[in-house]
This record gives sequence, C-alpha cells and structure tokens, in this order.
Amino acid sequence: MNFTGKYTALYLSTELAHIANNDIERTVYWIVAEFVEQLKTQLPQETDAIIYAEKLLERSPVDEIALRKFLAYWSEKSSKPLAIFFDEFDGLFEKSLIFLLKLLRTGFSNRPKHFPQSVCLIGVRNLRDYKLQPKEEKERGILLSPFNIIANAIVLKNFTHEEVGELYDQHTRETGQKFTPEAIDAAYDLTRGQPWLVNALAYQACFIDVTDRTQPITKETIERAKEQLILPRDTHIQSLVDRLREPRVREIIDAIISGSEPTSFNPDNIEYVRDLGLLKEKTRKLLIQFTTKLFHEN
Repeated sequence: MNFTGKYTALYLSTELAHIANNDIERTVYWIVAEFVEQLKTQLPQETDAIIYAEKLLERSPVDEIALRKFLAYWSEKSSKPLAIFFDEFDGLFEKSLIFLLKLLRTGFSNRPKHFPQSVCLIGVRNLRDYKLQPKEEKERGILLSPFNIIANAIVLKNFTHEEVGELYDQHTRETGQKFTPEAIDAAYDLTRGQPWLVNALAYQACFIDVTDRTQPITKETIERAKEQLILPRDTHIQSLVDRLREPRVREIIDAIISGSEPTSFNPDNIEYVRDLGLLKEKTRKLLIQFTTKLFHEN
C-alpha cells in the first residue's frame, strides 16, 4: 500500500499486549510501544510520530487514551491518510478488546484528518463475532457490537493443491531450492491449503531445517517441519485448538465425528467454524478439515 503513494500504511502485531490481560493501561502501553518499534523499522521517516509516541510512554502510568491521542496526532501530521493493520487482534482479553473496539468506533467520524482512514483487524475470527458481553454490562442486558462501521470482512480461503505448488515455486525461483512433487503433496495433505499452515510448514522447512539451497525440500522434510510446528504450539495453532473447545465449535465437530449432519445448527456458527479452517464442504456435505485431525493426533 505504501508503494502506491496514496496512503501511509503500517503493520503491527498486538501479541505483546496479550500479556496485559484485562489491564487496559498496560494494553495501551504495549500497543503504543509496538507502534514505536514498527515505525522505526518500517517508516523511520515518521520522526514526529515516533517522538510523540515515545513521550507518551514516559508517563507512568500511561494514560488510557494515549493510543487515541497518538493516532489523532499522527493522522494530523501525516501528509497522507493512514491505514493501520493490527495482527493477532482477537487474542486480546475481553476488557482490553472492548476498550480498543470502542476507541476505534469513536474515532471513525474523525477520519482522515484526525484519525486513520482505514483500520484492518487481523485474526482467526470474523469481525461479526466481536460481540462481547462483560459481566457488568451483562447484568444490565447490554450486548456490545460496536462495528456498524465495517467496510468489508475478508476471509482468506484455503489454497488449492495447485496454488500451494505455485506458492512454493516462488521460493524456488528466488533461491533455486526445489520442492519435490511428494513434498508439495504432503504439505497439501497435512494442511488442506490452510494458508497459515502452508506458509508455516515452508518456513520451517526452508529457513530452519534445510538452509542449504542446493538441497531439495522432500516429503520427509515436510513431515519433520510438521512435528516442529506442533511441539511449541505457536500462537496460531494454539488459537485454533482453543476454538475447538468453544461450545458452538465443539457441538458441530462432535456431530460430524458421530456421523450426523449438523444441518440443524445455526448457519452463522457453521460459517464461523468454516472460516476457522476447521470444516470443508464436499458434494454439499460438511467434513472435518485434515488440520483438525492433525491437532487431535498430537
């Protein structure tokens, strides 16, 4: 997006803020701190924004609205509209997540001069699932759904076998390191094209396990990479495992395992489980993705 010259775009992860749990001040601190680090790395020319954010972090404790102040300041100083990509957003805890959603909602009307033009929240959940009910609001019968400002919800669909081969061929063209046909078959069989797993397997295989570019990536390499992905329970895999424990996910998965067709379930719940990459549809019949089996086997 920065290459087009139309926007100033920044990607950052909210993963460090997950350790703050429901402490809003600590959540804000870690997100502003991540802004500083990513600005220095991706947009070092944005010196005014970096200095302003660093000054906000010097205060103890950090003001709860420090993030809103920073986004407003940077938007005002920027010569182009801002586009911010927040990864791992749905890993935030309830109160912190609600606070940030409300912050984004209230800033919406101030775009683009005093607030980012566009914000993308990246996670394993569709935005329609950000309907939260904290204890104090539950008692008052309030259900939070602040996002009537959604422009679009994009789901990255699973790759086909051919697309997995094309993706891995990009690595071959850039480095000369080849994937054997059996390796591509194994990667697809293990992941069924789930995008994160397809990329994670290749990264483990090419950049950790076999760094000698003269050596091909074989089926055995992919199998070893699979084991290495499972053992540390990376954030994405652990997140999917946690989703398997959700009642609306578990009841659908259990129904399929028992041989039932979960047609009586809420269509939104079925779509939710499909979006997670845990279900696939074949000849109008819902089946469990192989990735789900992979998690259970280990």
